[in-house]
Amino acid sequence: MEDDLIHDLAAAYAVDALEPAEQRAYEAHLARCPRCQEEVAGFSKAVSALAFAAPAAEPPPALRGRILAAAGADHSNVVQLRPRWAVPALAAAAVAACTAIGLGVWAQSLHSRLGSATSALQALPLSGAATGSVVVGRGGEADLVVSGLPRVPSGKTYEVWVIRGTVAQAAGLFVPKTATAVVRLTRHVPAGTRVGVTLEPAGGSPQPTSAPIVASALA
Repeated sequence: MEDDLIHDLAAAYAVDALEPAEQRAYEAHLARCPRCQEEVAGFSKAVSALAFAAPAAEPPPALRGRILAAAGADHSNVVQLRPRWAVPALAAAAVAACTAIGLGVWAQSLHSRLGSATSALQALPLSGAATGSVVVGRGGEADLVVSGLPRVPSGKTYEVWVIRGTVAQAAGLFVPKTATAVVRLTRHVPAGTRVGVTLEPAGGSPQPTSAPIVASALA
């Protein structure tokens, strides 16, 4: 694999999306590439943040029945191997089932895969006009993961604050480009503080001009 291209695999590696041969080649490269080591660390933290933000998902009540019906559709009185044409059909049914279960199950698998890496993270749930969490690392560095914020009006921006009591300190500006925004805070989140988001004029404000639209639990 060309060196110029292998650097682009950091994100795919962080979410276990590489083929086995690609993974082996990339891990050999990763051992000697500081640039990729830094990128993988950043992507892994973002993946962890998304895992914490995703709510647990319950399969639809009718899903079990549909899977059993599909599995039993090809039956006879004689036990036999399934014909080759049935394998893709069953695979498609399995994929559909996994899709129906959704992001919550994916999040749980991430928690398991990341293991001790996520044990150093603290997830502070958000309350207010949107959902999500603030994921705080061992040293206080943090990412805001938020879904469902109202659209930003022209000339406005969202501003993040680290708040202790009545004192708020600016920690970043953002305008969501997708339904879920992941924002690296420019200020650490120490114990006894919370994170809030307000709508401010473009360029930000030195202090919040309104109550937070969303706010986290205390760190």
